[in-house]
Amino acid sequence: MQFMKIETKKRQIRYITLFLLLSGVGIISFFAFVVPNSNIDAFRWLVMEHNYKWQFGDFFRLLVYTADLKNVYFNTSDAVYPPLIMCFFHLLWRLNPITLPVNLSSWVEASRYQFNSLIFLMVTLVEVALLYIAIRKLLSQYNERNINLFFFALLFSAPFFEGAIERGNIVLLAMVLMLLALHYKDSDKAYEREFALILIAVAAGIKVYPALLGLLYIKEKQWKESARLIVYGMVFCLVPFAFTGGVNGALQYLKILFVRSKGAVGRWTSVHCFFTAVAQHLGFDIHVFHVQLIGKLLEELVVVGSVVVMWLEERNWKRVLYLCGIIAVGVPNCYRYTSIFMLVPLLFFLQESYREKRTFMGYLYTILFAATFTIPVWAIRIEVDFAIFFPIYLLLLVSVIETVVAAVKSKGNLKESATDKTNT
Repeated sequence: MQFMKIETKKRQIRYITLFLLLSGVGIISFFAFVVPNSNIDAFRWLVMEHNYKWQFGDFFRLLVYTADLKNVYFNTSDAVYPPLIMCFFHLLWRLNPITLPVNLSSWVEASRYQFNSLIFLMVTLVEVALLYIAIRKLLSQYNERNINLFFFALLFSAPFFEGAIERGNIVLLAMVLMLLALHYKDSDKAYEREFALILIAVAAGIKVYPALLGLLYIKEKQWKESARLIVYGMVFCLVPFAFTGGVNGALQYLKILFVRSKGAVGRWTSVHCFFTAVAQHLGFDIHVFHVQLIGKLLEELVVVGSVVVMWLEERNWKRVLYLCGIIAVGVPNCYRYTSIFMLVPLLFFLQESYREKRTFMGYLYTILFAATFTIPVWAIRIEVDFAIFFPIYLLLLVSVIETVVAAVKSKGNLKESATDKTNT
């Protein structure tokens, strides 16, 4: 009698399942804690700690600033957006049936007109719909239930619900265009690859920083595509200055960016702000020159270091991680909503690891992603920004160590192989 040896495989939990479990625990725990106790302080802690004064403020401020489009960069030092998106908001302003005086402090009044609220709602709905489309395209291997649960988990996460959506920041649109561009970037169809270039240029015309994706083309030695991307960039990022003050408007815009990049406030977000917050908690005067100088140098070191390790990395999702890491933590004086750019590497991580064997490092990356994209109920007594961004810093640190170690090992193997060939 022969006994058949039956091998049983251990069933490993998928990364997306672990992500959903961790995100769900954070979201459900928070509402389970708040709703029965009517804990208003908890909601105030969660929603930007601004005492309900700045809800959707970025959207309505841009709406009012661009009423005088030609002088938008001269009327306020808060006009930190490229001219393309300024033109877009001017068109939205022109849709407004109520004539308002050009008053840069009247964004609160503008937000109270019901028609302006309707415009904001429609723009947000379009952004969210595009986000869902992008997620379905990138996670097409997964079943519909996982995709839908993942989508809703994102909407209720701190970077989205209490960040980009609550603040009304156009960062959400820029991020969605980046997702679609990266999806079409390596398509078999020429027109989709060209569409990807246009999407990157438009995203850069909204937030500037998506232009970093051009480094992927250079890394892959796609010189023709890189040249066309520069042309598209000039069309969408420079030509619109014709409507916002011309050459003088462009120079004024550069001055605004330069002034904004010099200093930082104590905030647990970008490298410079994070360092300033640490110095502030340690009792240092953050307005002292050397504190700001060290913070700025650290910020620039992170930016340069991210580009270097991106060049060493072979995996696509990690290349995207380093570039989006620059946008999330390397932007001067950024706010909570820049953390949503970490969704880009998260989606590519889930896409590329779908058929791979699950590993300890894969689970660790999943946990760190999930810690960012949920409601950090475990941090209810500390600042929300710290709970969102600390996992991002850990994620980048762990990934950099893994990339450098792999690069060193690869170089060592190449040397050994060359030595063996020489001896032979």
